[in-house]
Amino acid sequence: MSRNNASVCESSLDCPTREKRDMSCFRNVEQILLPPVWFCDKWDRVYCVALRCKAILMSHHADRVRISRLIQTVTTLLGTGGALESSGGTVPMGKDRISAALEQHIGEHSAGGDADPKAIAAEVVSNVKSALAKSVGGANLSNLTDAEWASLEAIVQVTGRPALRYKDEKVEMPNDAGRNQHWAVLIATAGANINRVSRSVGCVSRKGRAAAEQLVGTVWRIGDTLVVTNRHVAAGLVLRATDPVPSWKLDPAKTPQVCFESARDTRFAVRDIAYCAPEEDIDLAIMRLDCTGDAPPPPLSIDWAPESLGQDVSGPGEAEPRFKGKEVYVVGHPYRQVGSSAIAKVFGCADGSKRCSPGFVTALSGAYLEHDCSTLGGNSGSCVLTTGRHAVVGLHAGGMEVDERSGRGRANVALALAQLGDNPATSILRTGRV
Repeated sequence: MSRNNASVCESSLDCPTREKRDMSCFRNVEQILLPPVWFCDKWDRVYCVALRCKAILMSHHADRVRISRLIQTVTTLLGTGGALESSGGTVPMGKDRISAALEQHIGEHSAGGDADPKAIAAEVVSNVKSALAKSVGGANLSNLTDAEWASLEAIVQVTGRPALRYKDEKVEMPNDAGRNQHWAVLIATAGANINRVSRSVGCVSRKGRAAAEQLVGTVWRIGDTLVVTNRHVAAGLVLRATDPVPSWKLDPAKTPQVCFESARDTRFAVRDIAYCAPEEDIDLAIMRLDCTGDAPPPPLSIDWAPESLGQDVSGPGEAEPRFKGKEVYVVGHPYRQVGSSAIAKVFGCADGSKRCSPGFVTALSGAYLEHDCSTLGGNSGSCVLTTGRHAVVGLHAGGMEVDERSGRGRANVALALAQLGDNPATSILRTGRV
């Protein structure tokens, strides 16, 4: 294949740039889990194969930590009423209540009429019991089956960290199982504000092979005509992603567009890449929209206070302070299908529709924060917002220590805007001007 056509690939992302060939690539789930793609030359092919091999080795090394955390989360949900905070819950959740929550969720969101909610819920509960039994028995947790892994995450999704859909541009209520009772209160009291800011979050698409539309990520509004996303999302829209970042140009054949509403009647063409961070650790890009025909949604506010992410606290008898993260939610447009088994019906179809995923900041690491909101493939570029001011504190980038087999990561990471310091991106985000 010729070099000029190398940037056209079956996935939503292109090969990482030569200048950025380091561990920062592993922050993004989709850059590791690419299906077969065309590469620019034999060295790109060799390099990307090496990336895959290294990702597999990393995932095997992190399996025990990652799965142990998932087991611990599910055990907490099932044993203490679904509270994921250290204070714990008050009402234990039994198998019947879990099954009822799963059945309700599947019945409400199943795309097809052939789903048997009761049978699927029973399968999920059975797989969870098997996984928990293995953990108690001292088995190698890295040998959990795909079904057991997916079922553990289904419990977390349905009873603790939902990915809420929107109907008529309004976020829907979660079921009332476990920790979801807390999020139901959030939606009831702050739903109007969540709906307001969500209107300024859109999806970005491009034309793929046979002129088919491909969703490549999420964007959110700043300034008069600007949107923010990840650099690795912008890489899927340019002529040659292997060129130095400052020289990136949009590929006109891909005709990138942004849409903010569920009906997708109004679309804004992406005019150019106004700024793209060249630093390997700053996964951020800012694009300019063509707004000559219609006015875009209003820009989002950004919260620059470090304390809005969380703070170190010390409890009685604790020698060392521990980090206590703030409550946040992620708004984005996941578009990847979660498997094809019956268990996938728990998650529904990630078709690019807007989702709201509440959770907590769990850690800070350099310019990035970790969070436990439920994000699916395609959430790259999503904004992380506080539940108090409904202002942006982070730019979701992907997962870390990703499992090659399942696509699950140890944690979700987002660029912490308050940690950018005097980076050039800070001035652009503050002023809305490039």
